Amino acid sequence: MTSISDVVQRARAAFNSGKTRPLQFRIQQLEALARMIREREKDIADALHADLNKNEWTAYYEEVLYVLEETEYMIKKLPEWAADEPVEKTPQTQKDESYIHSEPLGVALIIGTWNYPFNLLIQPMVGAIAAGNAVVLKPSELSENMAQLIATIIPQYLDKDLYPVINGGVPETTEVLKERFDHIFYTGSTGVGKIVMTAAAKHLTPVTLELGGKSPCYVDKDCDLDVACRRIAWGKYMNSGQTCVAPDYILCDPSIESQIVEKIKKSLKEFYGEDPQKSRDYGRIVSSRHFQRVMGLLQGQKVVHGGTGDAATRYIAPTILSNVDPQSPVMQEEIFGPLLPIVHVRSLDEAIQFIKQREKPLALYVFSNKDQVIKKMIAETSSGGVTANDVIVHITVHSLPFGGVGNSGMGSYHGKKSFETFSHRRSCLVRPLKDDEAIRARYPPSATKKTRH
Repeated sequence: MTSISDVVQRARAAFNSGKTRPLQFRIQQLEALARMIREREKDIADALHADLNKNEWTAYYEEVLYVLEETEYMIKKLPEWAADEPVEKTPQTQKDESYIHSEPLGVALIIGTWNYPFNLLIQPMVGAIAAGNAVVLKPSELSENMAQLIATIIPQYLDKDLYPVINGGVPETTEVLKERFDHIFYTGSTGVGKIVMTAAAKHLTPVTLELGGKSPCYVDKDCDLDVACRRIAWGKYMNSGQTCVAPDYILCDPSIESQIVEKIKKSLKEFYGEDPQKSRDYGRIVSSRHFQRVMGLLQGQKVVHGGTGDAATRYIAPTILSNVDPQSPVMQEEIFGPLLPIVHVRSLDEAIQFIKQREKPLALYVFSNKDQVIKKMIAETSSGGVTANDVIVHITVHSLPFGGVGNSGMGSYHGKKSFETFSHRRSCLVRPLKDDEAIRARYPPSATKKTRH
């Protein structure tokens, strides 16, 4: 049995051999990754079905599509991004060459999560490979079918030494975090994010933390509620609510609450039929522990839709909670399940105050026909990202970096930002070894020199 330490040392030795330096090698590995995704798409969908009850379309649309797009985009853009980037010269450096050179950091550790166990492990890996790093992958043990699949297929397509997969639970993660890495990329909870950052600090290892938080969704009185509610329902109940950028709760004026409830119910019927438990499009909670946790949040709440669950199959019905007290447990932690609390606010300013009094969320959503409402919400709050008049879609745009702020994380990735996250941008100045006259003023003695007044 190879130890975790041996696996990491082997990855470092492979990186130190220099084989990831040529762009051609990186592109070849990215092409192999894209081939793996295409050829093993059915296996990927089967694992996602076993872990989270995702059907083939959902597996493709929510997990596979963006990784493929990112890989193809990276292959196309890599020569441009990896090229030395000239910078502006100062009066003293006119004859010098000044540029930024992107170099790989070394060995990166990517710790995945269970809610999108393929996408959230492999998409950051694409950037790490493109930047020329060795990558140690640690899938989440909660999505065990995907973890086993990744450990099986990655070595069949990619370099075995450079891109090892380490499986296991807390003991293995604890063990791997004792090793020295050049970058750690973690997706998951704020609590575990602190543990990862503490371990990284011992080696002065930089981290990217993609954490969660309660992403608010403000619905203005004047907006088209039919469209707004359909979009909110899609984002909230996708993957049974287990999405880090799902709208966590709605803020709205009490006068429109009953309309919102009715229109979300109508959308749910449209999406999942009369009984979502029978729908092939509705997910399941990942584990019994999470099932119990989410069901526990219903205590003492006014349930206006759903509220039922089946422990044997880990099914929780799409649920709406009315007039929720901001102090109740369901409003204290990220829900990560199909419960949608509605909290009353009586104005845009009150909504903004409500958001500002809490930890900075990963995403923020605002629905309004008025541009000034959207602009004010963006100007006066803070969050990892924002989508106005829809949910979630900002994270699908390659040119928009995806990441959190404050308690919802640090650092970001996607597209060019992924390449930069896994690169060191090295400042380089190359000066000709001649014409010392021009810089003579810097040499001692200083007695004959005038200072500028």
